[in-house]
Amino acid sequence: MLNFKGKRGEEVARTLISACLWNDSVENKSRAYGVSPQTVRNYVEEQGVEVIEKLLEQVRKCP
Repeated sequence: MLNFKGKRGEEVARTLISACLWNDSVENKSRAYGVSPQTVRNYVEEQGVEVIEKLLEQVRKCP
C-alpha cells in the first residue's frame, strides 16, 4: 500500500500505518519496528508526497 523506496521502506510504512491505526505517535511505534523516528521523518520528507499521491490514485480506482 505505502511503497517507500529504500532499505528501510517497509519498516517506515509499517510504522506509519501502525501509528495511524492505534492513534499513537510515530516515535512510539518506530521502536517496535526497529527504525528510528528520524528515519521515518526523512523518508516522509523525501518521498511522502509521491507515495501519498500513488495511494490516492489506488483508492480512487476502487469501486
